[in-house]
Parts: sequence; structure tokens; C-alpha cells
Amino acid sequence: MAVPLRKSFEGVLFADFGNVFERSYEILWSNLRYTAGCGVRYLTLVGPLRLDFGYQLNPPEKSTFNPYQIYFSIGQAF
Repeated sequence: MAVPLRKSFEGVLFADFGNVFERSYEILWSNLRYTAGCGVRYLTLVGPLRLDFGYQLNPPEKSTFNPYQIYFSIGQAF
């Protein structure tokens, strides 16, 4: 849910979790990855311009993966 900030601007908070497994019936719940973040939306006639910042709360051990991510996109997220 977006919160109005100023004219044509909205703010959002989000949380997400998931992972990719070789077989759908072998889901390892302890291997799920969790992310939280915030974003800003600028509303246009063709859809929102979105800038999101996310942080992975439980990155894999000994990983070179950066837990901070920034995303820019145009249109609604599904």
C-alpha cells in the first residue's frame, strides 16, 4: 500500500521472502531469504516511476552477494 507524500509522489514499505529450489516438493523452509525495504513512486500518465531500496535480512554465509539493492522501474509491480 502506498502512502501519499506530496503531489504525484508516494512512499512504500515492503517485505518479501523466497528462494529457488531444484524441486518444488523439496522446499527447505530454513533456506528462505528475507528482504525488507522502502521506495518512492512518482505518478505519471504511463504509470509510476519507481525507485526502491532493499536490504536482505539473512544473506547466505560466506557470500560475495551485496545485501543492499537499488531498483528503478517504470509501471506497476505485480
